[in-house]
Amino acid sequence: MSVNEELRKILVTGLGAMVLSKERIKELLEASSAKGEVALEQYKLLNQELKRTVNIKLSVSDKDEDAATAKTDPEGLSLAQILEGIESLTPEEQEALAGKLTALRQE
Repeated sequence: MSVNEELRKILVTGLGAMVLSKERIKELLEASSAKGEVALEQYKLLNQELKRTVNIKLSVSDKDEDAATAKTDPEGLSLAQILEGIESLTPEEQEALAGKLTALRQE
C-alpha cells in the first residue's frame, strides 16, 4: 500500500467516525426528547394533583379559621386577635404569660 492509500483510509475512517457520532448523537437526542416529554406530562399531572390537594387543605383551613375567629373572649376579641397579640409579645412577656397560664391550670 502506498502512503496515499493509507492517508485516504485514515481520512475515510475519521469521516466514518464523525458520521457514526452524528447518528448516535441524533439517536440520543431523540430518545432524550421522548423521555423528557413523558417526564413533563408526569410532572404536569403531579402539579395538578398537588394544586388540588392544597386547595382542599386551604378550604378546610379557612373553615377552621372561621370557626376559631367566631369564638370571642368577654372583651370582644377573637381567638385569632388574641393569638396575634401573644405572638407580638417579647420573650419576657411570653414567659410571664406562660407562668400565669401554668398557675391557672394548677388551680
